[in-house]
Amino acid sequence: MSKRQPREERLKDLAEAYIFPVELPEEERQEADEQLRLARAKSQAEMTPEDRLSLRVLRLRLTIEASLKERVYRKECGFGSYLKEYINLRTKNERSSPMKSVSMKPS
Repeated sequence: MSKRQPREERLKDLAEAYIFPVELPEEERQEADEQLRLARAKSQAEMTPEDRLSLRVLRLRLTIEASLKERVYRKECGFGSYLKEYINLRTKNERSSPMKSVSMKPS
């Protein structure tokens, strides 16, 4: 009879099968870090406010899902706190959008 591996071990084995750690000399590592930093800064600069909002809402969703999987109630992870965070995201986005503040009603 074979025992099943714990989930973390299976995931680690799977990751090791696809990801190979690379040992770079210090100079090459610093150059790679700088290239990554520049690429990340460029992609963030090109993001629209809608993209940023979508990513924040996705992060909130994933946080909620992780909290539900814990099956342990914590007050800071209750429905009200997530609702408040979602409302904050929405209102923050509306304040930052210049067209949202312009009234379309005739004066």
